Amino acid sequence: MLNEIVNQLIGYFELVPALVLLSSIVLFIALWVSHRSHRQLAGLKNELKQARNDLKALTTTSLGIGGRLLEIERRQRRIVEKQKNEPQASKPQPVVDIYESANQPYDHAIHLAQHGKEVDEIVSICGISQNEAELIKMMHRLEQAG
Repeated sequence: MLNEIVNQLIGYFELVPALVLLSSIVLFIALWVSHRSHRQLAGLKNELKQARNDLKALTTTSLGIGGRLLEIERRQRRIVEKQKNEPQASKPQPVVDIYESANQPYDHAIHLAQHGKEVDEIVSICGISQNEAELIKMMHRLEQAG
């Protein structure tokens, strides 16, 4: 009887390494899944942050472009009024020049973005806002991706 109990205890002790190994494997898998989930969550947080920044840049840029468009319209009205008040003999100034001169900084900024210039360089060279330069740079990246 005592022999039987001893044999049973020995049998249980032989199972301990297998149970420890199994527990270790389960723990390792749980840690791996947890780590992977944290990495995915961090990636999603970064994507969300980038999307928020892009939206902010788009919003600010649209406000800036709206202001520039209003200024172009004011210039156009002044030219039209000036042409109405001048004698017919004088040569009218084409309104297209206003639009072309307003677009020059953007055209140059697009060119610089296509040649890999950084946002700060584009801002200092073209005289556009930081958000406008970021938008142009972002649009260039999207063109390259597409």
